[in-house]
Amino acid sequence: MPITVDDDLRFEDAPGVARPAMVGNHYLRELPLNGAPAVRTWRNNASSLCEWMTYLQGLGVNPLGHREELRAALSMYAEYRFAGPLKKRWDGATWNLHVGILSAFYKWAQGEGFAEAVPFTYRMGKRIADGVLVDVERNLARVRSPRPHTSIKYMEQDFCELFIRGLAGLEPDGTPDRRYRGRECARNAAMGDFVLASGLRSQEFTHLTIYEVPPLPPRRCSRLSTRRSSSARTPSARYAARAPVTAT
Repeated sequence: MPITVDDDLRFEDAPGVARPAMVGNHYLRELPLNGAPAVRTWRNNASSLCEWMTYLQGLGVNPLGHREELRAALSMYAEYRFAGPLKKRWDGATWNLHVGILSAFYKWAQGEGFAEAVPFTYRMGKRIADGVLVDVERNLARVRSPRPHTSIKYMEQDFCELFIRGLAGLEPDGTPDRRYRGRECARNAAMGDFVLASGLRSQEFTHLTIYEVPPLPPRRCSRLSTRRSSSARTPSARYAARAPVTAT
C-alpha cells in the first residue's frame, strides 16, 4: 500500500495532531474496503494526493483548511495544469482522473471529521441507466471530453502517398528501396490503397473477409464502383468508392 510522507519524515506536528499526509494515508488504507482492490488504483490515488498536497504546500495552504482558500488554490491548480510549464501540463482525461480522486478524498475526509468542507461544487442531473431514470451528481471542476468523432486525425495527401510507397518497399521518391527486406510488398500496398480509397473503419478492416472484397475485374476499369459496407452499424449503410485496380 503506497503512503505519502512529508520532506521532514514527520507525520504529526504534536502528539495527537496529525498532518494532512497522515490523513491521506488513513484514506489510502481504507481504499480496499471502499471498493478499490486494484493496486494501480492505490498508486493513482497516492500520486494524486501527493501532487495536490505538494502544490498546496508551495502556496502555504492547508489541504484540510477553509473552503474559500481551497477553492482559490484549486483554481490556480487548474491554471497550472492547463497553461503552466509544458512538462507539468495535463490533458482533460488526466485532469478529470485527479479531480475524481480529490473529490472522493474530500468527501471521505469531511465524513470522518478531518475536513471542514469539500472545495468542489456539484450539480445534480438525471440520466437513463438500464432503462431507469436515475439521479447523478456532476462535479463542475471536471472538463468535458471531446466526442470520438472530433478526435479523428486525417492523413494528408502527401503522407498517404508516402504511406503507400513505404508499404510497397519504395523510397519517398518512388524508387526501389534496396535496403528494404519486407515480404508481399505489392499485397501490402494494395491493401493500404484499398483502405484509403474505401474509408473503412479500423474495426471493419480488422474483420474484413475475402467474401466482402469485390472480385478482380478481367481488365483495368477506370470507373469507380460502389459497394455497401456489410459491417455498417445502421440501416443507412455507408457506401465507399473503390479505386481502379489492374488484373495481374
